[in-house]
Parts: sequence; C-alpha cells; structure tokens
Amino acid sequence: MSEAEEFDVVQCYNSLTISPPIAAVSTLVEMLCFRINKLKLQIFCVLVATTISEFVLKVQEASNRLTNDLEYSISLRAGCAVFVQLMTKLTMTKIMNLEECRKSLIESGISMVENANQCRETISSLSSSVIRDNMVILLHSYSRVIMGALKYAAKQNKRFSVYVTESHPIYTGQKTAKELKELGIPCKVILDSSVGYYIAKVDVVLLGAEGVVENGGLNNDPLVDYTPPEYINFLFTDLGIFTPAAVSDELIKFYLD
Repeated sequence: MSEAEEFDVVQCYNSLTISPPIAAVSTLVEMLCFRINKLKLQIFCVLVATTISEFVLKVQEASNRLTNDLEYSISLRAGCAVFVQLMTKLTMTKIMNLEECRKSLIESGISMVENANQCRETISSLSSSVIRDNMVILLHSYSRVIMGALKYAAKQNKRFSVYVTESHPIYTGQKTAKELKELGIPCKVILDSSVGYYIAKVDVVLLGAEGVVENGGLNNDPLVDYTPPEYINFLFTDLGIFTPAAVSDELIKFYLD
C-alpha cells in the first residue's frame, strides 16, 4: 500500500453524519491535512506529489473514488465537483508552490464547510417568505431546508397546512409528517400516486434540491425525481431568489469564470 493510500476517503466519508456535499468536501479537506510518519518525521501524505499537476491529479483521483465507490448521489457528486473546480481555479489564477496550493485549498474547503449551516438558514428564511396564512402546501420526501422554512414560518405565527407524499419506497414523507406534527403544523401523508387529485387543493409546492442542472431544472431523489425548469417558478439560494434561467447563468459563471 502506498503512503497516500493510508488515508481512506470512503471510510472517512462514511464516518460523517452531515449532508453528502459537505461530507464530500470535509473528506477531501481531511485528506489534504492527513500526515504520515516517514523516517520519524511528520509529512503530509499529499506531498508524495512533487508538482502541482501531480497534486491536482491525486485530488481528482480521491474525488473520483468517492463518486464511483459510494452509492450514487447527485449532491455527493456536486460537492466533489465544486471542490475540484475550486482547486482548478486556484491553480490557474495564482502562482504558488505545492505547499501554498495545499494550504489555500484547505482554507477554501474549511470556509465552505463552515458556511454551509448559514447558507441553509438563509435559504430557509427566503423560502418562508412565500408562505402566507391559510396556505395549503405540498411537499415531497424530506428536506432539511424546507423543514427549516416551515419552522421559520411557524415561528412567525403563520397558519398553514401541509400535504406530504409518502415517498415510496423509502417513505421519508413519514419523517416529514412526524416533525411537522411535533411543531403543531397540520399535515397529511398522501400516496405518491394521488398527487394529481390533491394538486387542485394546493397553493404552493416546495421541494428540496439535491442538485440543480445546467438548464435550471432540479433533482430531488437521485435517479428518481427530476423537475424541468418550465415547472419551476423560483429557486431559493444562499445568493438570493432566482428564476431557473438566472440559476443557469450563475452555474455558467461559476464553472467558466
């Protein structure tokens, strides 16, 4: 086993209980911080790379192992993609040596992880702004961000009721219903197949997003639920409220600027 392989990215990822994209970033940061013993000296394992290009390759290999060896997850892949993109921008826009590159990437990754909770709170606050008294809301599955929005609205003494799909076969709708009832929010679990019947009674549909694709559409559960942009009015992000087309522009800026 090589020195770099002494850090197991899959094992590290599986030990974390945070959201998949943040767990992915945290794992890659941990890899960059990992030290090995060699000739009684503490040496960073990534320093087996002797050039920036080797360093980039090793981070990409670790990212690929996470996306290939773990259960398919759009949000996991998104976290890895963002981290690799940060590294690519860093190495292309700044002249630095290997150690400076490693430290800068670690700092960027740590900042991303630390800001994650604040981003979720910002999105929840923005999302709650669409909720009005006497609204009927339709939810699908379970989303921490959506739950945060509903809790925020409830604290503002807004009165509303919720339908939530059972979300077969994982039945995460039951988890949503349980938490809503604990908050005193009226909620009814409905069959996935009955959405067509209930939709006429609904004022707004709120969905969490595991990933937003290039055209502004979103994925909820991997390989199962895709909502095309023409069915979306607004997307609530930590940067503000956007139309699908505007989100598409932001994604293009991130990857091309």
